Amino acid sequence: MRLFEIGGRFTTSGETRGAGLAWAGTAGPDHWSGGARDVDFFDVKGIVELTCAALGVTPRFAPATEPYLVDGQTASVIAPTGTVVGIVGQVAPSIADARGLPRQDRVFVAELNLDAIDAARRVAEDRIRALPRHPFVVRDLSIIVADVLPAEIIRGTIQAAGEGQGAPLVAIEFFDRYQGKGVPDGSVSLSVRLTFQAPDRTLTDADVQQSFDQILAALVREHGAVQR
Repeated sequence: MRLFEIGGRFTTSGETRGAGLAWAGTAGPDHWSGGARDVDFFDVKGIVELTCAALGVTPRFAPATEPYLVDGQTASVIAPTGTVVGIVGQVAPSIADARGLPRQDRVFVAELNLDAIDAARRVAEDRIRALPRHPFVVRDLSIIVADVLPAEIIRGTIQAAGEGQGAPLVAIEFFDRYQGKGVPDGSVSLSVRLTFQAPDRTLTDADVQQSFDQILAALVREHGAVQR
């Protein structure tokens, strides 16, 4: 079951335009390669990312706490301006029970402030940059870390380490998350794609390797990461 609604909403700060969604049950239809799996936090987080991208904003996420959502399965949606523009998470079982929702299904929800997203988009459009003239270089990195470590903390560590000497880091993209055979209990394997690009020169292999090594060293030092 997947539902969404767009409309006006009223809070103590006045009326704003909002978008809300709810998702419960399976993440997709049955497939010959295996049975259907239940929806999880990352499915709904992906919908929020796609929605924000369609509205011209690239969000980041930070752990959050709300009385109606499950701790550890809740995150604030933050625009590049630093403004909180939404929330995503799993509905707390007590709330689900009070509304007669099936106990066997976890319910995930998200809400976005469309006015705040629109304001953040307009701020981003005011920043004009010249198109890059030099090619970019992409390197993939896979690490094993504790499964309770938020991806945004890892992103922050990578971003800070990428500001050192070597090749400038211009993009960070998580593209795989795996738990299972070969990964210790309580840990998760994450794969991240790093894009390097300099505005004034073509990067050398040595430039990229220096930045890559700095990022890996920071992940090992700060989070005990193990490279796969």
